[in-house]
Amino acid sequence: MTWFDSLIPITLLMFIGWLISVPLNIDFFVVILKIFSPLSSIVQSYPGYVLSIFIPVFLYTFGISGWVMMPVIYPVYLSGLAENARLVAEGKAATNVAVMETAYAFTSMGGIGTTLSLAIIMLFLSKSYRLKAIGRATIVPSLFNINEPLMFGGPVVFNPFLMIPMWLTTIVVSSLTYVVLKLGLVAIPAKTFMLWYIPYPISSYLATQDWRSIILAIVIFAVSYLIYLPFFKAYDMQELQNEQQLQQK
Repeated sequence: MTWFDSLIPITLLMFIGWLISVPLNIDFFVVILKIFSPLSSIVQSYPGYVLSIFIPVFLYTFGISGWVMMPVIYPVYLSGLAENARLVAEGKAATNVAVMETAYAFTSMGGIGTTLSLAIIMLFLSKSYRLKAIGRATIVPSLFNINEPLMFGGPVVFNPFLMIPMWLTTIVVSSLTYVVLKLGLVAIPAKTFMLWYIPYPISSYLATQDWRSIILAIVIFAVSYLIYLPFFKAYDMQELQNEQQLQQK
């Protein structure tokens, strides 16, 4: 019945979106690009980097694909990687943390929003039958960094119980990644790495060519686990109570 409960609000949102976009001839994609275009000038700074990771996640929790931000962010990421490659070729250290390879190495563990820990929590700690079933269905895609089944099946989208920890996780993990890489504790990626579907922490090592990245990946998993856990427990308790009420009818 969960899908049916979501049908009415989703239909209303689609209808409102149609009323705004079609009669008024407004292209939401263009609007989003214009709003966030100033971000491209600060992406390599700490706040710019965190925002470049957070904004796609924030949009995703409302059902809007984070890929809409790529025209703003990706060119900066590419130029940053090219600069890193040049510096390394000259015998210097890479300096630009904000590259796509950093996301593939650390912040996209299980998919954007660092959701692998959430999938594992859902699989092993769920008391609700529905959430346990979703955990079984989403664990394999999550291992390969595909989290659409989890985002829309959990659901995380439009679910305050899971949206809020996803926002917090994104801010904490991106901040931790930026600080660790800037301090030189783990090498900043300087080569192209597009195999985003490689499971962690293998992808962490391949993207950075630094064994210390494996340690950072484990720390990131632990941090995201601790953030998601209390929020998920509250959500699981609510789902369990709903299931028990249905059984009593």
